[in-house]
Amino acid sequence: MIGVLDELRRRHPDLNPNIRRTLERRINAWRALNGPEQDVIFRQEHEPGRLGLSDFTDTSALGIAGKTLATFDFESVPMLSKAQAMALAAGDVWLKTGANLLLFGPPGGGKTHLGTAIGLALVENGWRVLFARTTDLVQRLQVARRELALESAIAKLDRYDLLILDDITYVSKDQAETSVLFELIAARYERRSLLITANQPFGEWGRIFPDQAMTLAAIDRLVHHATILEMNVESYRRRVALDRRRGPGRSPVHATPNELDKAVIDAASAS
Repeated sequence: MIGVLDELRRRHPDLNPNIRRTLERRINAWRALNGPEQDVIFRQEHEPGRLGLSDFTDTSALGIAGKTLATFDFESVPMLSKAQAMALAAGDVWLKTGANLLLFGPPGGGKTHLGTAIGLALVENGWRVLFARTTDLVQRLQVARRELALESAIAKLDRYDLLILDDITYVSKDQAETSVLFELIAARYERRSLLITANQPFGEWGRIFPDQAMTLAAIDRLVHHATILEMNVESYRRRVALDRRRGPGRSPVHATPNELDKAVIDAASAS
């Protein structure tokens, strides 16, 4: 059998390192499942050098298209530096060890945008990423449990280096079989990474899992190897809405001291 990677290096010595790393990872994963002596089957589902959106899921259907690091407003989230976000987007340090990334903050603070942007950047860097609304994924896992296929469904998610679970706190324990979420977290512990966004602190997570013991066990597994970012900032959507209501011109809170002094003098002169 011709060595696929050797042949690629021979024909394309200038091949983008990220593309080569993606191919190496997929070929090694395929051989691990099918044996080293088997011919490697690889299907490229997007143009070489382009974003592997088939790996990331359909961004347009999820409403996350355009949410990149380039469009993220870092000035509005002063507790996060662009350098830190770029380091997370490389993935080498945390994805290789199965570590997690947890994003906390009120609605509208940019958690979904940041999580999506990091996921897209990771795909560009050769990692396999799946984005899912947590409620949607829980429902799919519930169906798998009813069909006695939960273990297989969770195992299939191992093909992704990272699962992005958006809005985890919208899952409630009155949904049947929410323990499937705990089983997913437990199965990926120290093996595969999770990126989770949440608008409620850990103290409120008792509403997600069936009982307190499971809640504590889930949190323990998530935080053991995790980077936690608390994005406690004003809602971007609320800020935009207020700016629209104010109309053109500068908001009074942005006036300079000289402008304020002049306004006081003018007012005194008029009286």
